[in-house]
Amino acid sequence: MNEVKGWQVGLTKACEWIMRLLYVNLLWIGFTIIGLGVFGLFPATTAMFAVVRKWVMQENDIPIFKTFWRTYRAEFFKVNGLGVILFFIGFSIYFYLKIYHYDNQLVYLFSRPLLFVAIIYYYALVMFFFPTYVHYKLPFLHYLKAPLMFSFASPLRTFLMIIMASSVYYFLITFPGLQPFLAGSTLSLVCMFVAHKVFLKVERKKLSMEA
Repeated sequence: MNEVKGWQVGLTKACEWIMRLLYVNLLWIGFTIIGLGVFGLFPATTAMFAVVRKWVMQENDIPIFKTFWRTYRAEFFKVNGLGVILFFIGFSIYFYLKIYHYDNQLVYLFSRPLLFVAIIYYYALVMFFFPTYVHYKLPFLHYLKAPLMFSFASPLRTFLMIIMASSVYYFLITFPGLQPFLAGSTLSLVCMFVAHKVFLKVERKKLSMEA
């Protein structure tokens, strides 16, 4: 009897989490569209991470819509400014990869190691950007440096984040019908969960050095 009851409790909790993720994902898509796509993407993603961060910190009873809307509205212009910089960095790498090296194979050959490092840095920056943004209050440009610091402070956890996010990505590619309902929220939960572990590790290390 206890086993049946435990199974029912587990199923109920799983359904609750699926509904939460579904709701936040729909908010993310809706507010991205409201912001005219390009201008709504970064604020909506930031708001989604703000909600997920509360869940990771065991604050499960927060008002989801209120938290989402408050973050979206408050961070709209600031995070879009940072988004422009991130887009420019990413586009520069893409431009070099897809266009420039065709015109000068020799330069591309010798600069390939540097390009590889740049891609790794950019990937780490993007993975930790939103978790860092919603967890810390930093000066504007520090949001482009701090994510790199966190990503390299715990290489194993960063690698775990990449593996977990990639697994979710391939699962959603395999079942594309789930993408409009769970893609953004599930990936944000994975990234925020691992990033929070890294934040705690860095903060503990900082406290031990100050003691």
